[in-house]
Amino acid sequence: PEFYVFNSSASTAIASACGEGAKDEGADVLVQCDGVGARFDDGREMVFPTDQDLDFLFRTLLGEARSQGDAEVRAIAHVAFNRWRSGVWGDRLRDPLLHPLQFSTWNVNDPNYHVASHPKVERLRGWRRMTRIGLDVVDARLSGAPDPTNGALCYYHPKSMKPAGAVPGWAKGQPVTLRLGHAVFVRCPVGRAMARVG
Repeated sequence: PEFYVFNSSASTAIASACGEGAKDEGADVLVQCDGVGARFDDGREMVFPTDQDLDFLFRTLLGEARSQGDAEVRAIAHVAFNRWRSGVWGDRLRDPLLHPLQFSTWNVNDPNYHVASHPKVERLRGWRRMTRIGLDVVDARLSGAPDPTNGALCYYHPKSMKPAGAVPGWAKGQPVTLRLGHAVFVRCPVGRAMARVG
């Protein structure tokens, strides 16, 4: 068995992903984990998400997908998990979310930036839905559940492209892994994923 230390609170809700429960260690919670689904793509042990990691995930989902259905929000959460699991953007769940020019809601000039960065975000409409979906996806993936996006690292909304329906340059020629709601999910190479916006 492996052990992960993470802050208690929201993250305690997904402790079940790693076995038989959590043991209080002062300000942190120690979780025994069997390692199923809890490794980076290169084989290293994944760092269990902290409350701050989860908060950034929920904020990202709210900014990126609050007007979308649950299935699309869930798929976007899987993309976030896939980027985290790749280890390319860093070891913390929040690293790929906040990496420059990745999730457009964190671009300061994006119209959704004020939503994702809102100081009282928990009061905004849709916040509870994003926390429920985000926790479900992280719990499922750390437990080894399959990825419905088939490894997508990127996605885009054709209707929001200029002109509408256009395929962004970084997605051209890349395999589409899922079409869901208003979004197209793509298994783009990491180099393109790092260079993309949105």
